[in-house]
Amino acid sequence: MSEKFKVPRKITPEEFYQSFLPRFVAEHLAEHPDFRQIEITVAMELTGDEELGGTWRLRLSGGRLTVDAGRADGADVVVTQDVEDWREGLKESNGTPIAEIEKRLAGAAKRVEAFKR
Repeated sequence: MSEKFKVPRKITPEEFYQSFLPRFVAEHLAEHPDFRQIEITVAMELTGDEELGGTWRLRLSGGRLTVDAGRADGADVVVTQDVEDWREGLKESNGTPIAEIEKRLAGAAKRVEAFKR
């Protein structure tokens, strides 16, 4: 059976972006050939909840993900989303095979790279 994408049910956005996502990328995507070539910065802005909302700048370069909390400057793409919608998106992704997550992310990253040119 293939490995599945599993996010803890009660994870906060801060825990997700600062810990879970960088670890996931390092463990599952860092050596993926499509990711090693991509240079992209995405800012995630979560709204609608003062305690859980915030901004995280995600930089993918050479297969490595770095995250800066509270920053959106220099982003190629800014995604603004309500915290509740963000949670629903995580629920829908939970249990997805990691190979499918890799495929989706690689496709999205290629589309953004093409748009940047």
